[in-house]
Amino acid sequence: MLEISRRSVLAGLLAAFPAGKALAALDCRTARPVALGETRRIFLDEAEPAALWADVARPQDLDAMRSLVRAVMADVHRKPSWSAGWNIATKFAYHAIYKPFGFYMAESDHFAALLGSEPVAKSDMAGLQRLYTLAHAGCSTVMAWDETHQRMLHFRSLDWPSAGAIAQATRLYAGTRKDGAVAFSAAGILGMVGILTAVKPGFSVAINFAPWTGTSFSLNADPTFLIRQLMASAVTSYHDAHRVIAAWNPGAPVFISLCGIAKGEAAIFEFGAAWDDHGPCHAIALGEGDFMIQTNHFDPSGPFARHNRPQAAASPWGDPAWDAHTILETSVARKALIREALGTAYGGNRGFDLEAVLRAVFIRRPIWNCETAQWVAMIPASGEMRAWVRSEA
Repeated sequence: MLEISRRSVLAGLLAAFPAGKALAALDCRTARPVALGETRRIFLDEAEPAALWADVARPQDLDAMRSLVRAVMADVHRKPSWSAGWNIATKFAYHAIYKPFGFYMAESDHFAALLGSEPVAKSDMAGLQRLYTLAHAGCSTVMAWDETHQRMLHFRSLDWPSAGAIAQATRLYAGTRKDGAVAFSAAGILGMVGILTAVKPGFSVAINFAPWTGTSFSLNADPTFLIRQLMASAVTSYHDAHRVIAAWNPGAPVFISLCGIAKGEAAIFEFGAAWDDHGPCHAIALGEGDFMIQTNHFDPSGPFARHNRPQAAASPWGDPAWDAHTILETSVARKALIREALGTAYGGNRGFDLEAVLRAVFIRRPIWNCETAQWVAMIPASGEMRAWVRSEA
């Protein structure tokens, strides 16, 4: 009897996507960020998925969820080889791996059932829950000391294929307890049970995609699931969150940015493949600096630097020529542009508007790009979150 390893199944899932390339060509017209005002509650103390996610069963939410699933599945089915790889691997993985061992499977199945007017297989929805592991996303993240308000600010953009559909499916989530207390806020994507970006009074956390050469993922929990577990837990301080994250062994390489309240409370956790000889985690602290930046490449002096991708040739900031490069090829340039803007701001009047500086630089190429779907600002001191989404209008 032929034995098929779980890792081979996951490799089959990854093979359904083109490595390092956008899944579909997006419109690169100048768009604009518009403030997100849609908030939905996640009823954390409810056991049944229908009750836990009752607030996202609204017609407009289901329409946005269907549009996102339709966009991603269209990318998957663009080539017969991707489509065949996806169909075979997801069906096998659903029954052999996800159903018996996966996290939040009842919720994933619930979302599949909600899309009744446009059926999507439960195995497809389970695969979509793991798109962080399977697809190449890009992100730019800053944690900085706001001298004017005497607090830390955590700011990030999310770049992902199907950016327009992701923007339409983005909601502010309020993780709500039975007594009505809000445990955390998140920039969520409808139909996605994991979390990419979240804040609670005490700390904030965000995920950035990390490149890797060769097989990179394992059967460990997807990073988005780990973020959700942390935010729903009783952990409320930066230092406790730091200890929790440092002990993680996520299912794929990832960058985790953690931001606290006091000046200097910021760290980047670089996670490599679970079986890498250098260990799963390399943590970098802000220290005495004013800010730290993370895009989509490893610390050049760190243990995982050999996995960084070749970078695009230099071009003037704002040049549309940046659009010809993939997200992973502009990582160093994006970091340099942010560093330049913040260096100028901190070198001048210390009473500057930090969020305004970040919002201005984050809409310049190559930080702004064809796959930019959302921008989020988080204030750990208060647990406040503001978000903006891409609009082509």
